[in-house]
Parts: sequence; structure tokens; C-alpha cells
Amino acid sequence: MVKNFFLALIFFDFFTFTFSQCTNFGPDENCYWKGLDQTWFAAHVNCITIASIHNAILNSFIREYAQQLAIEEPFWIGGAVNYKNEWAWADLTNFTYTNWAPGEPKHNKIGYCIAQDPSSGKWKSTNCSEWHPTICSQLKSVPTIPCPEFFDHYSTVLNKCYSWEGTNLPTYDEMQQDCLNMNSTLVTVHNDVENAIVQGLAVAYDAPALLGLHDPYNNRSYVWSDGSKLDFQNWHDPPGDGDCAFLRIESMKWYPMKCADFQGDMSSELCEIPSLI
Repeated sequence: MVKNFFLALIFFDFFTFTFSQCTNFGPDENCYWKGLDQTWFAAHVNCITIASIHNAILNSFIREYAQQLAIEEPFWIGGAVNYKNEWAWADLTNFTYTNWAPGEPKHNKIGYCIAQDPSSGKWKSTNCSEWHPTICSQLKSVPTIPCPEFFDHYSTVLNKCYSWEGTNLPTYDEMQQDCLNMNSTLVTVHNDVENAIVQGLAVAYDAPALLGLHDPYNNRSYVWSDGSKLDFQNWHDPPGDGDCAFLRIESMKWYPMKCADFQGDMSSELCEIPSLI
């Protein structure tokens, strides 16, 4: 795989960030800073990790820090409903402390994450696709994600691993083969949550995502790269014969384009594979 230089630039700050650069340590000796206004899924990529909270002292610290930053709306912390339909932290630390607002969590299903109220410090279950400020963190001891080599992104929500590469490979078939060489496939989307996770990756990398959807027989019988059926669709425009699909950042919609026509310089190869657990 050939990485484009622009991807290296996007993650330069992440790879060069060290604790010596941190200006805001928490009582747990982890580092915290304000991230972008974004979906939880995008924050999961853009932050080194999203803040996890394990006791009342840290919860108060995060609330007070958000107030210092003049955050006036609910902001993302690292909790989400995972693939077991259990609340879990994105950084894989134990989910042993809660500070839910009265009546919360109202939603206990995949696609919901935790937003903290900056005035009360209480938590609310919130649709992960909403855009909110984020409190990012870097742990003093970084956990190992359950993913094979080359797969840098682990989704606690889906228990999948992702590899995103800017690529010079010119065709869908070559990108799919590149994924197959890593025992993976181009990304598949079977529901709204998976669609939102792919959009989160696209937002984080600021590039459209090539989906693993194609029409191998040029008769509009679309199938996914892993052979699974097309059981969810989110087209912006109806596809024709022999099209591929890009997910665009701004709309979460799929845009058809002839598989043989798209150029490598606008392409991003997103491979997926089940996690190692």
C-alpha cells in the first residue's frame, strides 16, 4: 500500500504528541484537551482517545475543565454501547463508574454514546451521529487494541478493525485485492450505525470513503466486497450499471461513479476485518 503525503500530514500531530507537550494533566495523570466539534465516531479517530471517566473526582475535573474552555453544550466523553449491547469506554478501560442524569440512560442500544452536561457533570445517552464538542485524552499507559498489524482503528461499537490508506491504486479491483492481501475486504455497510462509523472515518481523514460495493456483472445486482447482500442503501443518486460508491463527508450519502473512472488521487482505501477478540 502507498500512503499519500496528505494523510501523513493529517496525523502528524497525533504521532508526534508526547506527554511533554501536554498542558493539562488530570488527577489520573492522563492528558486532556479540547477536540473538534464532531460526531462521536469522528472523535474516536481524531482524538488519540476520548476521555473515559472512572470516579467522581475525575468527573468533576472534566466538568470544570469544560467550563474553563467555555463549552456550554453537552460534549462527548468516551462511553458508547458496544457490540455486546453494554456500555463501554472507547479506550478499552473498565466501565465501573457512572454519573447518569435522572432517567438516564434512555437509550441502551448500539448507536448511542455518552455526552456530559458541562453545568451538572451528568451524563446523557445521545445519538453518536450528533455533532458536539469533545474532550480528548491520552492515557499514561496506552492499551493495546485487538487488531492485526496495519489496522490502526478499533471500533468498540462493532468489534471491527479498520485500515485507512490514501492510495495510488487506480481501480476498485486493485483496492479490493490490496485488502484481501491483509485478509480483509473493502468496507461494508449494513445499517445506519455502520454508515455513521464510516462517515466518522471519512470526516477524520477529510476524504471520501470508497465503499466495498460493486456490480460485478453490470446488471445492477450490487453486492458487497465480502459477498454479503445489499440489505441497506443510502444513495444520493440512483446507481447505474457497473458503478462503485463513495460515501461523502458532508451528507453521509453514497455517490455512484463508474468503477473504472475514478482516479487514485481522490481515492481512499478503507479495509475492514473482525477484531482479534
